[in-house]
Amino acid sequence: MSSPAMIVLKSGDGKEYEVRRSVALKSGMIKYLMESNPDLSDITICNFNSNIFDKVILYCTKHDEAALNYQNQNLNDVAEELKRWDTSFLDVNDVTLIKLLLAAHYLNIEGLVDLTCNAFLDLINAMIKAEISDIPHNDDALEEA
Repeated sequence: MSSPAMIVLKSGDGKEYEVRRSVALKSGMIKYLMESNPDLSDITICNFNSNIFDKVILYCTKHDEAALNYQNQNLNDVAEELKRWDTSFLDVNDVTLIKLLLAAHYLNIEGLVDLTCNAFLDLINAMIKAEISDIPHNDDALEEA
């Protein structure tokens, strides 16, 4: 049983994560569940395995800690450090990025939704630019048309 300041989250493959409630509250879905049932001490999220849930918990923990650090440090320094961390956090393969985006959306983690959507859009833009650059550019063919 977790302490009042902690809650246990379980991934779809059964891995348990004991986290601070403030970390869990980064998720709008989990926040709703906890507000609906204040005595809740554990929540199972069946939709995602521990590979993705590890990253979701890491993101929420880092952003929760950053919020605490805002009180003790220069706001710009913390924001810059967090931005660098977010960039390295998203250094994942395309499949993982899509799974993170789906998890963020399902769990309603606004910051992670924004971060993964922007990274996904960058991925699509890079693909489009690559496809455009593969189109043969033949000025003679354009003049004939």
